[in-house]
Amino acid sequence: MENKEMKLKVAEAFSQADVGRSVARIDPACMQKLDLLDGDIIEIEGKN
Repeated sequence: MENKEMKLKVAEAFSQADVGRSVARIDPACMQKLDLLDGDIIEIEGKN
């Protein structure tokens, strides 16, 4: 499996229903560049 990386900016939850559910919403163009499909598992790294 090829390791692909992209830097994205994290924003507040789109909807209160997403808070605490470990849901990441990513722009469809970014998903296509990373070969992601809805439901794929991703890893998010950051300072916090």
